[in-house]
Amino acid sequence: MTSETDESVERTAVVLTALVGFVVGFALTAVAGWVAVRAIEGDEAGAAAARGMARLEYRGYTDDRFVMPVLAAALAAGVGCAAVGGRAAVRAGASAALTRDERRVAVACCLWADLSGRDADYLRGLIVGRLAETDPAVAAKVAALPPGPMADLFDRVRRRQTM
Repeated sequence: MTSETDESVERTAVVLTALVGFVVGFALTAVAGWVAVRAIEGDEAGAAAARGMARLEYRGYTDDRFVMPVLAAALAAGVGCAAVGGRAAVRAGASAALTRDERRVAVACCLWADLSGRDADYLRGLIVGRLAETDPAVAAKVAALPPGPMADLFDRVRRRQTM
């Protein structure tokens, strides 16, 4: 997997998380708004009779009075949930990445290994095993790397071995 593909996947995950956050925030707030309107106004027939309106006239009254505020609140909640969800997805992706120094440590500990016929999971096990006692923080981060960044680390080691 290339880093461009990984970035595309991460961007897609952020967008999908934000979209789900928007839909959930919007829907829950809209439903809560209409439940509140019904709790305040009561059932449609009774509220229309209490105001001396026909049912159709009462529907127009409630639409004029409550639709825009409920939709505005739902939209604001949707945008807020989208922002929170997108930010959480960005943080989750960023926390998995290795810093430059951590990458150097990981690459240096396995330059001697013959990786022909091996894959990124083999390299993960090798790095984690080699760093478990000397640098357990880097070992834990390498163990938790998603497949894309791990494939990039594998490619980096292979390039360094041919230099």
